[in-house]
Amino acid sequence: MFRLVDIMLMYALFFATMGYAFHPYYHHRRRQHHSYRISSNILDQQGYYRRQLVQLYINIPTDPSIIEHNRQYLSDKLGFSEEKLDKIAASLTFNYNILTLDIGILDDRVNWLKNRLGLTENQVKKIIRLQPDILSRSSKSDKGLESKIDWIQERLVLDQKSLAKMTTKSPNILTMSIRDNIEPTLDWIQERVMLDQKGLSKMMTKHPAMLHLSIEDNIEPTLDWLQERLVLDDTALSKMIQRMPSILCYSITDNIDPKLDWLQDRLKLDDTALSKLIPRAHTVLSCSTDVLEDKLKWLQQRLFDR
Repeated sequence: MFRLVDIMLMYALFFATMGYAFHPYYHHRRRQHHSYRISSNILDQQGYYRRQLVQLYINIPTDPSIIEHNRQYLSDKLGFSEEKLDKIAASLTFNYNILTLDIGILDDRVNWLKNRLGLTENQVKKIIRLQPDILSRSSKSDKGLESKIDWIQERLVLDQKSLAKMTTKSPNILTMSIRDNIEPTLDWIQERVMLDQKGLSKMMTKHPAMLHLSIEDNIEPTLDWLQERLVLDDTALSKMIQRMPSILCYSITDNIDPKLDWLQDRLKLDDTALSKLIPRAHTVLSCSTDVLEDKLKWLQQRLFDR
C-alpha cells in the first residue's frame, strides 16, 4: 500500500504535468510564494524506503520589481557582473533561483554567512560570487547551512580561522551532501593515507578541493599509481600526500607521468633515485617542464661560474 507521503508526491507531480495552474490551490499559494519544493521518500528496488530529496520547482511569475531589486543588491553589494546575473536569471526554470527571493532575504543570508564563518567583506564576496547557489539555502532548515557547517567544523576540529580559510578556498563544499559525499570521502582518506585527526584537519584546510574528487575514479587510482611508480610504502606515501595534497588533483596521464619521465631522463635518474627525490622535492610536480628546465639551467650556470 502507498503511504500518505507517496500519494502527496504523485498528486503534486500530476498537477505539475497536467496543468497545475488550473488547480484552485495554486492561486492561493501563488500570492505567498515564488517557488515550491516538494520533498518525499521514494520506494527503492529492494522494497524499503530510502530517504531522498525530490525537488520540484514550478516556474511561477515573480514580480519584476523583486528580481530587479535582487539584481541590484547582488551587483552593488557583492560585485556580481551583469553577465553573471543574466546566467542566474536564465536558470529560473531549473533552479531555486535567488533572484526570486523576497526582498531582504539575500541580505539576511549574506550577513548570517559572514558572521557564522567569521569572514571579511572580501571573503564573503568571493565565496558567493564563486558559489551563488549558497544563498538559495536557508541556514535554519534541517539540511541548511548551519547544520552542515556545524558538522564540518566538529568533524575536522576547526577553529573559526581555519573554517573561514577552508570555505574561502572551496566554497562549493557548502553545497555538497555530507552523507553522500563529504563524510565517506573524509573517512576513506583518513584510513587510506593513515591520518590522525590533526593530520586530516590540516590536509583538508590546506586543500579542501579534494572533497570534490571521486574516490573510485580519482583518489584511489592516483594513490595506487604513485605508490607503485615511486615504490613507496604506506608511510612514505602518507608523508608525501600530507605535504602536497594537491597532487591528488593532478592528471596522471597529462601531468604526473610525463613529468616524472622528463625528470628521470633530464637528471639521469634510475627508479631508486627518482623514488628518493620526489617525496623530498614533491613541489617539482607543480611546475611545468619549461620552468624546471629554466631553473636547472640557472643552477648549472651558477655552479659552473663558481
